[in-house]
Amino acid sequence: TRVLFLRATGAEKIGKPEIAILTYQIILKLEPDNFFAMRAAGIIFHDRDAERSVLYLENALLRFPEDALTHYYLAKVLTGQQKTDQAIAHYLVASQDADLKAAATIEIARIYAAQGEKDIAIGVLQPLADYPQVKSYLKELGYDADEAKKLKFEDRFDFSVYLKRGYDDNIM
Repeated sequence: TRVLFLRATGAEKIGKPEIAILTYQIILKLEPDNFFAMRAAGIIFHDRDAERSVLYLENALLRFPEDALTHYYLAKVLTGQQKTDQAIAHYLVASQDADLKAAATIEIARIYAAQGEKDIAIGVLQPLADYPQVKSYLKELGYDADEAKKLKFEDRFDFSVYLKRGYDDNIM
């Protein structure tokens, strides 16, 4: 399967996702529990075929429930399907990973902003207001990062408290 993985990733790099998808499907026929092939297929499908993407990504999470990248892409697909509560729950898990913290937090804020909850969006972003990507999104929302840090909210977003309140029940 190593050669097949090289073929699949090579196809992705040269912009041939159809070949990559077929190759990942071959890998999964040979090794039905292959997490990496499931995750890769789910990621490729995320903007092509939401239902298939969800199937692959949820199966990948059955093998590695804490994989942040899988949670992140599953959240993206669920957002597109207007399943925002589930998407936020998956973004929260993804945001625990240092490499995805800012991106996942911005996506949570985007969901709230799209729902007209700009104050919650700003509250979500406040703890990360010094991150360059967050500063950029705060500007899109009409706030300077320093200005946003000074805003007072009754309940600052503490994700750990949020998760303890049962919000993580929306995951699968």
